[in-house]
Amino acid sequence: MPSANAKSTIVGGPYTNLDPAGGVIHLNLTNYPKDKGLYIFQVVRNRASDNARPTVINMDNAVDVVTTANHADVVFTAVGKFGSTDCSVVECALWAQFDGASGSYQLTDEDQYLSSISFAAATAPANPADTIEASVNGAVLATNNPGTLVYRTPVTLTVKTGSGAAPTIKSSTADCSVTGNLIQALKGSGGCDFEVTSPGNTTISKKVSHYPFILAKGVQIVSQKRNSIKTGKTVALSAETNFGETISYTSVTKKICAVKGNQVTGLKVGNCNLALTAAGTSNYLALGTNLSVVVSKK
Repeated sequence: MPSANAKSTIVGGPYTNLDPAGGVIHLNLTNYPKDKGLYIFQVVRNRASDNARPTVINMDNAVDVVTTANHADVVFTAVGKFGSTDCSVVECALWAQFDGASGSYQLTDEDQYLSSISFAAATAPANPADTIEASVNGAVLATNNPGTLVYRTPVTLTVKTGSGAAPTIKSSTADCSVTGNLIQALKGSGGCDFEVTSPGNTTISKKVSHYPFILAKGVQIVSQKRNSIKTGKTVALSAETNFGETISYTSVTKKICAVKGNQVTGLKVGNCNLALTAAGTSNYLALGTNLSVVVSKK
């Protein structure tokens, strides 16, 4: 479990049934300490306490994560055996802490066990793995280059497998959802990871790929049904944005039209120009736009 002070959040997988010759684990880091680096190690879990630093560490496959961004995607390759350690006999795990290059190796602020890991039993050579191609809006996704998902804006994740087998899609994090092949961000910041699995067939083995995404704030939309009014008449405009925020209207052309709440009244023939605003949140941007309504004779 992470230390009480750990700020970085590291999620991913898979952590079980890994290939002992080299099991690939995809990790997604957010709230990352940009001014310091993080080591990620494969270790023997120290059960002296919940967050006791490990004493047996595999330095050969260690990953030093250094970036000026607040988000990183890491591919970690775990092995079933290192040195005299056999992970089928002892409990192995992934461990994160500040790196030595940042001058903070001794600090325990970011100490955290990410997860215990386990490996599949050694088997005879398997069939070749399936291939997976995933795309959004015609753009092919990469497993090591995050895409972008906008809050509450579903997009279709199109998946093709080399075997022709039907793939399954699931979110590795609670901040995104999957319905069929529609993926959606449930927050306006942070990151998500989608696991795409092809079961393969009798001659092609199962394939699992992970696709990371950075989450972005949503854009408020105003749906208007009226774009014209008669002089002397009053009509109601949309009261809320698509995210339920109250819209504030201001007349920029006060001689042409007047506004009270979401009610606009035509005063004289011309173009009624209105300024629209609405509050934003951590998940979507504030609204700031204009609307033109034609005022004509009765």
